[in-house]
Amino acid sequence: MAFLQEEDDARVFEAALGFVDECSLDCPGLSAEISAPSTAQTLELPFKREQCRGVLIGGPSFTIDCREAATMVPLNMKNLVDGAIASGFRLSLPSSDETMTRPKASKTKKVPANPNRVRDEAQYELAFLREKVVELELQLKNLQLNTKSNGEFSVKASVPRELMQVPRVWKEMAVRQRRRREQVQRENVRLRLIVERKRKMATGLSALLRKRLTQQGAECWRGKGSNITEDRTACVLDFQGDIGDFHDLFQHLQIACHEIDAVFAASGLSSMEFPTNDVHVREGVDGKYIEVFANKLLPFSLHKCGEAAWDHFKGVEKHFGNGGLYEKAAKNLDQPYTIIEDFTKEMFSNNSRADVKAKQIVQRIVDPDRDMILFVSSVAPIEIKHKPIDGLVYHAREYALTKRFSESTPEHELSLLQLYVRISFDYDPGVVFDSRHVRSVAQFVIGNVVGSLRCYQERIENALIDQALRRL
Repeated sequence: MAFLQEEDDARVFEAALGFVDECSLDCPGLSAEISAPSTAQTLELPFKREQCRGVLIGGPSFTIDCREAATMVPLNMKNLVDGAIASGFRLSLPSSDETMTRPKASKTKKVPANPNRVRDEAQYELAFLREKVVELELQLKNLQLNTKSNGEFSVKASVPRELMQVPRVWKEMAVRQRRRREQVQRENVRLRLIVERKRKMATGLSALLRKRLTQQGAECWRGKGSNITEDRTACVLDFQGDIGDFHDLFQHLQIACHEIDAVFAASGLSSMEFPTNDVHVREGVDGKYIEVFANKLLPFSLHKCGEAAWDHFKGVEKHFGNGGLYEKAAKNLDQPYTIIEDFTKEMFSNNSRADVKAKQIVQRIVDPDRDMILFVSSVAPIEIKHKPIDGLVYHAREYALTKRFSESTPEHELSLLQLYVRISFDYDPGVVFDSRHVRSVAQFVIGNVVGSLRCYQERIENALIDQALRRL
């Protein structure tokens, strides 16, 4: 029914339009009167459209507060028709004859009007506004993001400018602190080395003191005090014999002086700095010989060690280390640091003993970097193990070299005492010894020399300790 009503309204609307056109041709005043309401109508619609647009912009959901065009047009046309009837006009449909006879050339064909035009425009407007809302939201988001990024960039750009000097200051401070730490570490290492060196020196001195106390206790227990030593030194006489008896020994002394460097290089003592004791049997130009050497490190200066060694070897102390002295005659020659000796003594080797008669020359050579004491001896055994021996002679060449240790410093002086003994055997013409007896004599001499070197080191060391204690 609604559909039929709409068709009737459309027909009425077309009839009204045709009537208006006819009236406009016949009555200009009426056309003006009719055009005025239509103008008002056309002027009224934009207002209502703007009202609807404002409602749409206010929110996503809205209601159109305007009447449909289908109801608005018939009402207006009704008013127009009523006005026309009141003026004397009559509204009627033309007859078919009039329609056929009416000229059609003067009438233009009208385009059918869209009854849903307002609704379509509202929908188009709504879709447009929705697209506009989406576009504006996107623009708003973009503006917010740009504002935020610009703010962060400005903050990041401003912070380095304000704190540009801070990292540089910390870097310089870190460099200084690292340099300070490295200096402290080096100082700690140096102090550790000093403490370790002091500890070793204190340990060595304590060992020397204990050894000295033990030796003094043993001497007191055996009844060997300083008084007995003084009595024995009193037995030394001035040499009144012929110096020509020492002619061969002076030749051996000259050879020993020339061969100092060669002997120490061949034995390895020239480059040896660690404490050692060793015995070698070597083959020389004059036959076989036996060499015995030992090293001793002393925490004293070169001058003190040299003087202590010379005091030991120029007197009678060297005879009491591994034996005893019966009688001795000595003489200081015009040459500096040269002494000739003629003595008879008792010698010990392990559990054996022997009596010997010997001639000896002792000489000291002082150089800036070393202090050398050398002595050559010619020893004739009288009896060994209570058995007389005749016709056997052995020659001894001995060196006592004192030099500065390689790691010695002015604050902590160290010296190296090197002892070397070379022994070769000789026989009187026409005397033949069994090899077994010669081997027995050689073993005895080696044992005696090894014990003597040990006593030399201990007595020189004890003398240095006594001097240091007396200075305190």
